[in-house]
Amino acid sequence: MTLIKIRLARLLLFPSLLCLDVPFVALGWAFCLSFDLGGGDHDAFSPIVAAALFLSVWIIYLFDRIYDVTRSVAAVPRTRRHEWAGGHRSLLSGLFVAALLSFLIAVLPRLEAKTIVTGLVLGLMTGFYYLVFRFSRLYARLKGASPFKEITIALCFAGGILLAAEPTSFSVGLLPLVAGYLSLFTANCLLISRAERGSDLEVDPAAYFSPSLRGSRLPGWGALIAAACGLITLVIEAGWYRTSISLILCGIPSYLLTRRGGDEDRLTQALADGIQLLPWLVLSGEVVWKMVFA
Repeated sequence: MTLIKIRLARLLLFPSLLCLDVPFVALGWAFCLSFDLGGGDHDAFSPIVAAALFLSVWIIYLFDRIYDVTRSVAAVPRTRRHEWAGGHRSLLSGLFVAALLSFLIAVLPRLEAKTIVTGLVLGLMTGFYYLVFRFSRLYARLKGASPFKEITIALCFAGGILLAAEPTSFSVGLLPLVAGYLSLFTANCLLISRAERGSDLEVDPAAYFSPSLRGSRLPGWGALIAAACGLITLVIEAGWYRTSISLILCGIPSYLLTRRGGDEDRLTQALADGIQLLPWLVLSGEVVWKMVFA
């Protein structure tokens, strides 16, 4: 049993160490939404847009990881991913440069103008996040009852998915769907923040749980609301089953993870982000179903 746990931990940690978990999460959600909006047309999602989404998210998270390691305090216990990054900063820096050049040279020139303009707006929102929560102490003015940092991350992440999926017209089903996105991604950030509050107190005081244990039920409520939004979306837009089922599948395990006693094994972050990969399971299940029953 111990050997199984060790292997599972390594499997969960590997994408997290290279900052690959979040780009694949974004891509999985974008594929599900694009296929739903396109009526199941798998050609509706442009490969170049998929590459742009993956690389842009990877660039952001690589930069964020390198920045965290650079400013971390030696006396403060690090998370597993930050411990590894501290010893492999050159590798992560090389990956960052490679991803940035790939995006600028191979992807950006092939994007449509409207996608670039919308992407710039989303980029400004991401820049606002870094200005307020990373490069300054402006976040101190926002301290209060709301997890502003985690909500901002959820807004940026959901915006990237919507940008890549490119909904061409408004549908009432988008309301619970977007609400589900925001609830799920905020809950994910809060869950990780709660588990890592000890180190965040020194290296990331903008995190909601860093100053205290307040609002400990927020991650659980966010996960349950996300699952409920998935069910509502499924009722309103039956054809959007990939995204709806993914919200339900991610919301319930995320809620169960909030019931986890502690983070002694330091796996909460890897587990929380690993749950967000479940849309790939939905997509894979669809492929297998069509192969067997088509």
